[in-house]
Amino acid sequence: MHAPTFFDTKVFSDSITRPSNTTAYAAEDVISEVTSDDHFTFATPIASDTAGLTTDDAVINPRSSTRSFVLNWVEVVLDAVPATNLGAVLLLLHTDIADVADNAALAITDAEVRNNLLTAISIVSTDWLTVGSSMYQRVVVNIPLVLPAAATGQLFGILKTTNAYTPASAGVILVRLGITRD
Repeated sequence: MHAPTFFDTKVFSDSITRPSNTTAYAAEDVISEVTSDDHFTFATPIASDTAGLTTDDAVINPRSSTRSFVLNWVEVVLDAVPATNLGAVLLLLHTDIADVADNAALAITDAEVRNNLLTAISIVSTDWLTVGSSMYQRVVVNIPLVLPAAATGQLFGILKTTNAYTPASAGVILVRLGITRD
């Protein structure tokens, strides 16, 4: 008889609200929260349990003591249709970096990239689905990742434009991550 296989799938979600303007972004600019210049923090799952990625693997899966997981998919929802479609890269990090002002160039050091970046997911400007007055995109990635021992278990996301982008004023951008641990 084989031991059962356990999967712990979680959906992590965070949103930011853009400033109340339609100032165009240049390629390589960061999209940040209006009030705090904050980026995305994926700390509280909306599925499975409430422990996030800090849950002890030995409790979830007796056969694993690693901090590995698979990023299955990324969803991005814009609550308003912008003047030009967003092309972007979602940088996923295991350690938070300094906040970057909205519509400013990304200021990330080489050391932060080397030591904190887990992956980068492309959000393609031509792949948006318009649903009512919102836009939706799901990117299936299935990337295996491992958190370093020093990581807290939280994930952080920075959305960096890859094209000239004219947004809707005060738009909300929601990002969801589908993550599976075995």
